[in-house]
This record gives sequence, structure tokens and C-alpha cells, in this order.
Amino acid sequence: TNQPTNQPSLSTNALNVIKIKIKMITDTPILAIACGPTVTTWDIAQSTTSQQSNLFSASALAGAGTGIEQFKPHGNDNIVNDLAWNHNGQVIVTCSNATSTRHPHNVVLTHYATRSKLESFSNFHNHSTQLLGGGGGGGEEATSITFGGKSAKSRYLCVSDSSGIASVWDMKKVSRVRSFKLKHPVLSSKISSISTTTGSTATNRPSCVKSAMDPSDTHVVALHGSSPSFGINRIALEMFHLKTGSRVALLSTPEYQYGGGADCFEFSSFDDGLLLVGAKDGSLLLWDCAASSGIANHGHATSLTKQQQQQQQ
Repeated sequence: TNQPTNQPSLSTNALNVIKIKIKMITDTPILAIACGPTVTTWDIAQSTTSQQSNLFSASALAGAGTGIEQFKPHGNDNIVNDLAWNHNGQVIVTCSNATSTRHPHNVVLTHYATRSKLESFSNFHNHSTQLLGGGGGGGEEATSITFGGKSAKSRYLCVSDSSGIASVWDMKKVSRVRSFKLKHPVLSSKISSISTTTGSTATNRPSCVKSAMDPSDTHVVALHGSSPSFGINRIALEMFHLKTGSRVALLSTPEYQYGGGADCFEFSSFDDGLLLVGAKDGSLLLWDCAASSGIANHGHATSLTKQQQQQQQ
């Protein structure tokens, strides 16, 4: 906004941009942008042209001086749902909407400089339950992906999926070391009475739209997906202890407040205990994870309630 005319810029004219992540490499900001099946990296320091570059114009991107590179880590047919930089800006990890029936690996790690594939694996689970919101077993979309906190040095990946599970992967072993299953914050009669024509038993799990380890690598926080048709009309986040696997706390709002849900959250870069939640109505809510009563509000948000959970995983 209000950008000087002599500064480079990017625009789109087709698919919606899914995610934009920025990384500072030697004091140089570099953007990684997920749009459809394509990941675009933009090294702003290398952009010597003052012309606007269009993400979908091959002629605009082919010219020298744009600082722009593109690749498709999951091929032409799979949409990149999320991406993340590792701690030193050398690796970009992506997750896609691929299912086990269409593509075996829905997580790919790519070397930034060479755009070569370093590793890929499947985050799918072996179960066949009917899930809230229509998800099926064995073919869950990966909805978000993040690297571990400050001390892990990108050893761990946290992957959430549409079946309501947040998984932690150890990339030294390339194996799943933890799986955290979400629980519905308030089980209503509408949900408990759900039946299926397939004979499968409905779970009480909402989808998981994002999960992440805190900067100290002590806890994993998972954000519930909203689903009005199944009575999920609130912001709800669950916090789990990484080592013990226990459910530590539930952060939730009253129904229908803040647009009835949230799409994203981020931990503070300056205070490991602060968590910022972006609500569907545009509100920003700040959760002080270190203080049980610490909730600050931005915009027109009023309060969030942190409820201690007695039942463990």
C-alpha cells in the first residue's frame, strides 16, 4: 500500500495466494509465496527493475533483475496448502492437498538456492473413521506445516491435517514421533447424534487448520477448524506438552464471537510466551501462554477463556 512507483512489486490475476512467508537472510528480506501448485520466491534485493511483476506472466518473470524464482514441489496437480522456511533460510518445506489415492507424499523439503528436492514423505494416518466436516481416513489433506522452535534448529516439523491431528516429525529420523488428536471444545447433542450411512462411527474431532511448536520446544499448539454445520462456531486452540503428550490447556471463546473461528496464529519473535490469534472477523487476540490469566486484546476483541483440561490424551 502507498508503494513508491520506483519500487518493485508482485501482483496476481488468477488463483488466490494461499500463504506468504518472509525470511531475513543476511539482512535481505526474501518472500516465499504459495499460490496454487506454485511456490514463488522473491529476493527483493535482487529486484533491480521498477516494473510490476505478475506471478502468472512467464514473460514478466523471465527477465533479469526480478529476483524471482518459481518451482512446483508437488507437481502440477496438487495445491500447496502451506509453506515454511527453516531457521537459516536454506530450506523451504511445503505441504499439499494431495491424498494417498492421488499422490504418496504430501510433505516436501526443497533446497532454496538450487530448488532441488531434499526429502519428501507422507503424513497420512492409518484409520478409517468418519470425521467431522467430511474428512475420510487414509487421505487427509495436510493443512499447515511449521518448523520447530528456536532450540530445535529445524530438526522437528509440525504438520496438521484435516482429520484433526497435529503430528510432530523428527527429520533426523524422518519419522513421526508424536500425534496429538484434537477434541471438540463443547460436545453438543447435534454432534453426538451424528450417524453415517457407511457404518463408520463419527469422531468428535474437528479439523486442525494449524499447529506449531512454541519457541522453547516445550508445547505444541493446535488450532481447531470452524464448521457451523457441526456446531463448531468458536475459536478453540489446544495446548499439548511435547514430551509427555498430555493435553495441558484449551483456549476457547464463547460461540459466535469473533466471526465464529480463527484461521491462523503465530508466536511472538520477542516473547516466547505470547501467541497472536487471527479471528475470522478481523480481530487479533493475544494469548499470554506463560500466565494463566494473561489475555490481552487487539481491535474490538473482548476476552478469551483459558480452561485447564483434567483429561489427558
